[in-house]
This record gives sequence, C-alpha cells and structure tokens, in this order.
Amino acid sequence: MDITKLVNEVFAKSLNSIIVEEIKNFSKEDYYIENFRKSILYLKLRINTQADETKVFINDKLEDFLRYTSSKALINNYKIELIDIMNYFINLLEENEKISISKEEFSNRYDKLISMMNRDVNKSNLSLYTKENKKFRIFRKNTSIVIRPESDNNNLTSSKENLIKIAYGEKENNLKAYTTIIIEKIFDNSIFDEIEGASNVFVDQLTNMDEKNQRINKLEEDKDKLYGEIKQLEDKLNENEELFKDVKSMYEKSSSLVDEYENAKETVLSELKVHKSTKFWEQQIAFYTKRYWIYIGIVIVLISFLLYGIFYVDKQFVSEMNSVSQEKVEKDIESKKDKKTDHSLIIKSADLIKYGFIILFISLNVWIIRIVMKIALSNYHLSIDAKERVTMINTYLALMKEGNTLEENDKRIMIESIFRQTNHGIIKDESSITVTDIISSIKK
Repeated sequence: MDITKLVNEVFAKSLNSIIVEEIKNFSKEDYYIENFRKSILYLKLRINTQADETKVFINDKLEDFLRYTSSKALINNYKIELIDIMNYFINLLEENEKISISKEEFSNRYDKLISMMNRDVNKSNLSLYTKENKKFRIFRKNTSIVIRPESDNNNLTSSKENLIKIAYGEKENNLKAYTTIIIEKIFDNSIFDEIEGASNVFVDQLTNMDEKNQRINKLEEDKDKLYGEIKQLEDKLNENEELFKDVKSMYEKSSSLVDEYENAKETVLSELKVHKSTKFWEQQIAFYTKRYWIYIGIVIVLISFLLYGIFYVDKQFVSEMNSVSQEKVEKDIESKKDKKTDHSLIIKSADLIKYGFIILFISLNVWIIRIVMKIALSNYHLSIDAKERVTMINTYLALMKEGNTLEENDKRIMIESIFRQTNHGIIKDESSITVTDIISSIKK
C-alpha cells in the first residue's frame, strides 16, 4: 500500500473519537494522543525526505497501528504495542522538531513572508525548487501567494488559510509539488533566507524603526490619557449609579401613574358625560314634584270652594229665590185678581231653576277638579319616571367604577330604559317610540 495513503488513514484514525477515548483510558494523559497526531502530520509532510529503509520501517508501524485499532477488543489486547508505535512516531517528531511551531506562529511567519515579497511576477524576489529540481517563482497578490512554475505560464494561488490547513493536515494538498516545499521552509524558518534583497528589506525596516517607535510612544501616551479619562468616567458612573437607579424607579412609577391617570381620566370623562344626564333628571324630579304639589293645592282649594258653595251659598241662594218668588206671586195675584192662579206651580218652577243652577255649579267644579287632578297625577308620574332614570344612571356609573364589563345586550337594555320616551299620562299612548326603533328606522 502507498505509504502516503497509510499516513492519511492513521491520521484519520487519530481523529476517531472512539479510538481516542480507548487510548486515553490506558495512556492516562490527554496530550499523548495530541502529540501522536502532530507526529503523523510531520510524517505526512516529510515522508519523502526519509531514507528507504526508514520508509519500510514506518510502513510496517503504520500497518500495525491500523490493524490494532480496527476494533475495541484489539485495542485492549494490543495496548502495549500501540503505546510503542505511538512513542516511536512521537520520538521521531522530537528528534526532528520540524513541526513544533503552532498555527499562530505559522500565521505570523506567513504574514512576514507576504510583507517581504514583491507583487509582480517579473520582479519576483523569491524562487524555489521542487524535489524534481524544477524552479518556480513566488510573488504576492493582496494577502495570498501566487506560484508561477518556470515551465508554465499559469498562476497557482493559495491563501494563508488554505496553506495553514494543508500544513496541519486539515485539507488535501492539491499543489503538493510546490506548497510542500513552501511549508517545509516556513516550518524550519529558512524561507526568509531565499528572498533576494532580504537584507535590504531588513535595513529599511531598521531605518523606519525610530519613526515607528515614536508613533508607538505617542500612542502609549494617548492610551494613558484615554485610560485616565475612562477611569474618571467610571468613577462618575459609579457615583451616579444610585441616582440612576432612583431615576429608573421614578420612571417606572411615573409610567404606572400615567396608565392610572389615563384610566382615571377615561372614567371621569365618562362620569361627567353621564353626570349631565343625572343632573338633568334630578332637575326634572324637583320640577315635576313642585308642580304636583301646586296642582294638589289647587284641587284642595277647588274642593273647599265647592263645599263652601254647597253648604253656605245654598242658604243665601235659597232665601233670595224664595223672596223673589214671593214678590212675583204677590204681583201676579194683584194683577190677576179675577184669575185663579196655582201658587204651588210657581214655587216649583223656582225650585227647579235653583237646583239646576246648583247642579251646573257642582258639575263645573267637578270637571275642573278632575282636569287639575289629572295634571297633578301626570306630574307625579313624571317625577317617579325621572327618579327611576336617575337610579338606573347611578347603577350604570357604579358598574363602570367597579370595572364590571357589561354585555352588549345589557347595555342596550339599560340605554333603552334611560332614554325611553316619556309618557305624561294625560293622553293615553298606544306605544312609546324607543331609541332602538329610531336607529332601526335610520338603517332602513
């Protein structure tokens, strides 16, 4: 089997969570598997640099590792052999120390390399050779490196993230012939020696060092000033923290009070609107009650006058009628001496006139008393009706204050009762027109 393929399979095994847990159970060290994984990465990058005898030995070790990790039972049975294999590759890593740098250090070296390379392929200041001794030039494009093979005019581009993933075995190396050389030289930090005019760049960097130091010192001073101002602001903020809490509490209370005010305002406005109706009907109660007692007084006076006329005026009226009748009889007797006159008939006619006048007087008074009594009873009826309306309005207000929710049917009944047409009681109505009737007629 191809040794590179074996390396990839072993590296994949080292990432398997089940195998990792089993190895951790008897290795007792968390970093042990991590060191083994790093050694396989190193081997993946440097396998072609190993001697043939070493390759054969490495190939056997890799095959043994794959066989021993094929199941949990084999892992437990060959755990000593697995430890020996892992120690071999870890020791190989420690001996060479080629992959001892972290990703962060690799990234820093890459950034430094980018800053020292030219942008134009014709002015490229970095040339390297593949293992087949083929030359290729490297220049930069933004933050990526561009590879131009000597025998080909096609540009091959690789970003920093892509190169890091290839270097640490997280991505397949598609440009193996070129990127492997670049990665190896970044690992051993020898790539900077390959840059033409690197010493000049270093001189330029030293020349600008003082200016950069001055800028750094100025930034440090500004930082100290800003830190002092921030400290003062923090102190003021701490001093006003309690005040802020009080203000926040007051704000929350004010928000609550605003809601209560709006609710109270709505209730008061509703009460004021209904209070006008209450005041009106209370005035109507006083008005109709006053008129009722006035007409009752008139009835009493009329009845008294009628009784007075019956019991007292009757005597005078009778005596006058008797005297008039006597005088008339005497005159008739004198004027008609020769004629015989029936005195009893004359007296009877006088009595009929007298009683007819009394009956007319009594009937007239009774009729007037009856009309006035009807008016009085009508005012009494209107007063009672106004009292009922005031009671219903007050009940409606009480329900509104308590927050009780009235259904639409209940509201309709109450409004119809409050705003129903008033029957004065003098003329009998067949039916009263209600608010509902008016609304229904408008809708039609």
